[in-house]
Amino acid sequence: RSEMSPSSPKYIMLKIPLDKIGAVIGTGGKVIKNIIEETGTEIDIQDDGSVYIYSTDTESAEKAKKMIEDITIEFEIKMRIPTNKIGEVIGTRGSTIKNIQESTNSNINVNDDGTLYIKSNNEESLLKAQKIIKDIVGKVKSDSVNDVKMGEEYTGIVVNTTSFGAFVEILPGVEGLLHISKLSDERVDRVEDIVKVGDKVKVI
Repeated sequence: RSEMSPSSPKYIMLKIPLDKIGAVIGTGGKVIKNIIEETGTEIDIQDDGSVYIYSTDTESAEKAKKMIEDITIEFEIKMRIPTNKIGEVIGTRGSTIKNIQESTNSNINVNDDGTLYIKSNNEESLLKAQKIIKDIVGKVKSDSVNDVKMGEEYTGIVVNTTSFGAFVEILPGVEGLLHISKLSDERVDRVEDIVKVGDKVKVI
């Protein structure tokens, strides 16, 4: 960790999860040193997850902040699968779910009631893991998919919300992602401020 520099005229403070401190510091401090060298900032990480970024200019401090956020940010999808499919998703001695996690760089937890959580710091990995699980469960039926016509307007039901959008079921077994940027003409900070699970929305 670098030494704090109270004389620096600019500083930014942010909070990171305690379990992400190690990832930000890196082995032997390699990650944090790289951020410091690339941005020309001084960074102090406290044991409670508080991060202080000191710089002579705001732009450099913001750049360092983004680099740290890219490491610590997590996306999450919550979905539900039939309880009789839990065994297939987990696999023998956890082999299937382990392979999904390793191939998509995600973390997956399955509850006994079929509620499933997928977490990743990468949106693409998150969606890839979700697709693999849906393929295993066999939720999406080819005949329903073929009924979807490009360019037509559908009234769907929000079945899940994430930090980056809402999943809308437009036909039985057919879901699509409505990205947060498409929810409103104005900036949206939280998907739940616009739509919630169970809401009806029109999509094209």
